[in-house]
Amino acid sequence: MAATRLSDPRFSDMDDTGSSSDGESMDLPPRLSLKGDYSNLAGCSNLSLSHAEARECREAVRSGTANEIWIFGFGSLIWKPGFEYSSKVTGYIKDYRRVFHQGSTDHRGTLAQPGRTVTLERAPGCQTWGVAFRLAGDFEEQQETLKYLEWREKQYDVRMHFNVYSQASSSRPVITNALTYIATSDLNANSNWLGEPVSQEALAEQIACAQGFSGPNCDYVYNLATAMQQIGVDDGELTWLSSRVREIRRERQLDRPGSAPIPKWPSNNLANSMRHMSATCLSYTM
Repeated sequence: MAATRLSDPRFSDMDDTGSSSDGESMDLPPRLSLKGDYSNLAGCSNLSLSHAEARECREAVRSGTANEIWIFGFGSLIWKPGFEYSSKVTGYIKDYRRVFHQGSTDHRGTLAQPGRTVTLERAPGCQTWGVAFRLAGDFEEQQETLKYLEWREKQYDVRMHFNVYSQASSSRPVITNALTYIATSDLNANSNWLGEPVSQEALAEQIACAQGFSGPNCDYVYNLATAMQQIGVDDGELTWLSSRVREIRRERQLDRPGSAPIPKWPSNNLANSMRHMSATCLSYTM
């Protein structure tokens, strides 16, 4: 399991196709280096390999096995992947737990009132359940999906690969090296890190009131709680949080029409909207 840090905003200025405008490299898992595309995530382009490893990789590409890319989602990707996939598997990763330590200043909050989304925290002995998706399409289509994910997960500064286990297979992974997007406490790389809330009540209060371009922060929690129930996972803390957020919003009448208008994208043009949001995130970093 190797960590990859996205320590600069190279993917924050994307055009309306989701591609990077600067074409620079990004650090990726062991011996992988991105040179303006995502081919190394599915094949052998731009890999620093020995001759034997390169030969093995070329053979894998010819056989089609190198095009098998899995993404492990533990948050919104579970219920809204937003990309084409050929199959999905419900499973868990080991020694990590899901926590609401990441701030959202775009989709579920603003700079003035950040929302909270989940990330992963090292916790030996714990399990984090989610869904692994196998990317659909050919080589080029998979690259486009990965570009989309880089834009969507741009506030998450580390990429890691995990083995995924199932209810029936706790000793042998059902999927190996599933790509996962994680937000860390490194403020130099992740300016939206909020860390552990003062209390669960304070967490519920913040989530109940925040909202961003994608809607109220509460919907994120409701959807996550529902997704966990649908895959048969009993998460007591998440169930309590979802229930408490509902109570707060009901007490304060926050669900009344017009009580708290959702921030609007600055333009109907997708490219301009993305650039505006990127500029906002960049100004917050400085």
